[in-house]
Amino acid sequence: LKFVFRFLFWALSNRNGLIIASGSKSLALVGAFLYFFNRRSMAVLHGHETKMYGSIKRFIIRKTLHLYTEAVAVSKFSKDNFLTHRADISVINNGFSPTKFQILDYPSVNASPTLQLLTLGTISKRKGQHNVVRALPTILKKYPDAVYNMAGITDYSAELRNEIAALNLTDPARILGVVPNKNIGELFKANDIFVMLSENTPDGNVEGFGIAIIEANYFGLPAIGSRGCGIEDAVQDRVTGRLVDPHSPNQFLEAIEDIRNNYQTYSTNAKVWAMEHTWNIVFKKYMILIQSIFEKTLT
Repeated sequence: LKFVFRFLFWALSNRNGLIIASGSKSLALVGAFLYFFNRRSMAVLHGHETKMYGSIKRFIIRKTLHLYTEAVAVSKFSKDNFLTHRADISVINNGFSPTKFQILDYPSVNASPTLQLLTLGTISKRKGQHNVVRALPTILKKYPDAVYNMAGITDYSAELRNEIAALNLTDPARILGVVPNKNIGELFKANDIFVMLSENTPDGNVEGFGIAIIEANYFGLPAIGSRGCGIEDAVQDRVTGRLVDPHSPNQFLEAIEDIRNNYQTYSTNAKVWAMEHTWNIVFKKYMILIQSIFEKTLT
């Protein structure tokens, strides 16, 4: 409630400013405000805002999205989720900050003799670690020494551990828990391929982009990601990694083989791709859009 009052005070006092809203709560609050007051405004859309959370917030966002001066989505997938509510939506992918890592760079690496797969992110249905686990029996037939490392908050780990045990994968499927930022560089260095077989959940939770993929690319790791979500913007298929059906172990295996057979090329391309997504570059794109807002709303 304190935030709401602070926002209202600022918005009513700064008629010539720019309001930027990101996240369902902010989009609903600012949208409701714009219904009564005309202000320069930008909506940043991640893809889930009109599909999940409370019905009141969804309703407000859907009904007021057209009132924003500009709307920008973090991926083409995210944009498509809003086209029924607004047609003119720009796309600016998310960015990452290399300085968050203790060690800023590594030379190109070769795939290790034993296949090392990594997912970094909250262990959840949306992130799709279970899809990798279910594909492991197929992968292990080709790569018997393969290891799948899962780092991140373990909200869903109990269910996942049960599935790992049921498939007799306790040794190759490893839940690492949270890894501090200062150790993430070493984690990337110790693995070969970054994996995000994310899926859209029935409650409307979706993968808007997949910035962890870009961070892995920065360290030279090619990525394998899901089709049908925002990851399609994060992975250049057959350039920086592969896009697959998250529920197809055979597609997953074929992607692994392709990357390992062409590892240096994929690794080099991944590093180049990552440097196109630093926040410095992304900020410049936002500044161009913000400048256009002020130019077309001169008072």
